[in-house]
Amino acid sequence: VGLLLPDIGNHYFFEIFEAIYQKFRGLGIDLLMFNYEKHNPKVIQRVLDAQLSALLIFAFHLVDSEREMLHRHNVPYLYIDYPCENEHCIYTDSTEGGRLAAQYLKSKGVVNPCYIAVDPPARANEERYAGFCAEYGYAVPTFSSVLTEEEGFRVAEEIIALDIYDGIFCYCDDIASGAIRAVRTHNAEIRIIGFDGVRATNYLELSTVSQEPQMIGELASTLIIKLINGEETLIKEKITPVLIDRDS
Repeated sequence: VGLLLPDIGNHYFFEIFEAIYQKFRGLGIDLLMFNYEKHNPKVIQRVLDAQLSALLIFAFHLVDSEREMLHRHNVPYLYIDYPCENEHCIYTDSTEGGRLAAQYLKSKGVVNPCYIAVDPPARANEERYAGFCAEYGYAVPTFSSVLTEEEGFRVAEEIIALDIYDGIFCYCDDIASGAIRAVRTHNAEIRIIGFDGVRATNYLELSTVSQEPQMIGELASTLIIKLINGEETLIKEKITPVLIDRDS
């Protein structure tokens, strides 16, 4: 089984990959990872040359020409963390996740929240922000960070220096890990919540909206095997996220 993973440095993606690897290892299934730049048909050709039984695709959508190449060679594929109307996919209700994050900050008394978005923008980013704003009832101010803990720390320091906001919703746990470190370093009275539910949030005592990456990895493994065996027609699995309150 092949894996198109845009960023193994993302802890959320890595924990899903880890769960898939463990499941496949127990079943004697090899897992091949491909370096991928979006919409590069040469990569899809390498996938076909490897004579894979199936393909798992993380967090982005193939273009028509790439999908046609896979269909022509009868290679089933499953999108992970990306919703698709008429294709096999597992995805999280990110809008509901944004609402949960807002409800959490409200419960902690936050009246002036802001949001740290991811750069470059992602589809899930828009959905999380929309749910968050809908719950608060207005367009919450936004800041932007690349997907690293270091940048989360830097952007949070900028927010702290403004002395306006009392709560921050971060696009993901990697950014939130840096943000909470900045808040604690500066003794700022700002609440923080992340998104993903990676293991590190437990050790950091960081509240998060969890997508349960371990469960997603196990589910993806089970479903791709069903696709290989021709047991499924159309897979659409929507994950409902859950709030983990660690009082951060």
